[in-house]
Amino acid sequence: MIRLDGMPSEHARCALLDEVSRLESLAADLTRFAGGCPPSPAELASAPTLRFWRLVTHGGPHLVGICRGHPRLRLPLITTSTVWAMDEGAGWARTLSRVYALGEPAGHPGRWEAIHRG
Repeated sequence: MIRLDGMPSEHARCALLDEVSRLESLAADLTRFAGGCPPSPAELASAPTLRFWRLVTHGGPHLVGICRGHPRLRLPLITTSTVWAMDEGAGWARTLSRVYALGEPAGHPGRWEAIHRG
């Protein structure tokens, strides 16, 4: 949700256009997935990777996990934006913002050692 009250008109316009872009990208990907074309190996290789992730549903479906390669977030433990499509077997999830490559889910052997190593 974008709160526009009290926002200067140029800021509001930019915020709305950013959201439109994000939604158009999501819609294009969902259309592609519906046509049987999941993320390519090259797309997954360049996507941020979530390790030791868990799907949580409080407030909508999100993934929580240790992330590497995110273009904006630098902390390793993240909560994603809303998950719109996911294929755990193929190792990917599409959130509102982007595609993530999925590594080992939470509960995988060696989880604590890898978290402490970073």
